[in-house]
Amino acid sequence: MFSSDLEFFQLVAGGAFYHDDLKEKTFLRAYLDKWLQKQEGIVDPGIIRNIITKEQGTALEPFVLSEADVECAVFLAQLAFSKNFNSKRFTIVSRDTIGEEGGLVITNNLKSYYSERFLFGKNRHIQKSGFKFIPNNLKYISKYKLFSEEVFIISEESGFLIVIPNVIHQSEWVPDIARAFQNDGRIEGTKDSFINLGLRVDAVGRDIHIQTGSPESIIKIMPLLMEEKLIHLQVSESEDVEQPWFDYLPKILIRLKMPEEDKVLLPSIYSNIANNYKWAQSDSFNTFKVTKKVIQSVGSWCRPHSYWVSKFVELI
Repeated sequence: MFSSDLEFFQLVAGGAFYHDDLKEKTFLRAYLDKWLQKQEGIVDPGIIRNIITKEQGTALEPFVLSEADVECAVFLAQLAFSKNFNSKRFTIVSRDTIGEEGGLVITNNLKSYYSERFLFGKNRHIQKSGFKFIPNNLKYISKYKLFSEEVFIISEESGFLIVIPNVIHQSEWVPDIARAFQNDGRIEGTKDSFINLGLRVDAVGRDIHIQTGSPESIIKIMPLLMEEKLIHLQVSESEDVEQPWFDYLPKILIRLKMPEEDKVLLPSIYSNIANNYKWAQSDSFNTFKVTKKVIQSVGSWCRPHSYWVSKFVELI
């Protein structure tokens, strides 16, 4: 189920335990700890840690976590079993597991057992509610940084061409995405759609090309280039959310610049994709608020939430 509060939490918690800058990690951890203390009935972290570190798994399915995973798991367990969240189970999937099943299951009375994944495994079950921590799903959340240095504009005989490389990893999805951008893309400073501006959005491999068509379209876009307006590339959540590519597509902001003889790089910001918000799962999540400073701290570690990208516009 989509929950922006849970997604916000995952970005902040990810930074609090895995940020590569110690100062920023410490700041985010302090922010989380302060929020945790507002929940009622917090379990002793030492008890949780002891349960987690004593678990070895089985010979066929060993239980492996990094130290950062253990720290994060302890925090999530405290949150899950607090009075405000009141979860009956908290599951931790081993870091080396491919998939989201199996692992250490801790109950709200602080008992635990190990759930195996294979067909005839011990305590095999599929968790349908409560909290779940899947460390392996964290591997892509900070793979890409806030800014892209790949987008460029070039002047050709036929007009202007903007190239946005590697929009998505599946090339067969790019034509559909190009059509969605054609319909939903906008440029700051005008109410005209791409179609009304005479701009054409094409799929070329895994790249998106935005180019002018007629001389009239060149005339229309010239003031926007000179004023260095922003291109907003995003798709409709109401119309496109069921598309197979929706969870893999970032929101993109691009700062326009006048092209020269050679290609000119365009400062760009990409949001984190929805598919990366699967490492901490919960069937319900209380309101989680963030400050501008928290958003900026997260942005120094990974791409921001699609709702946050506007907070970084001044940096491009």
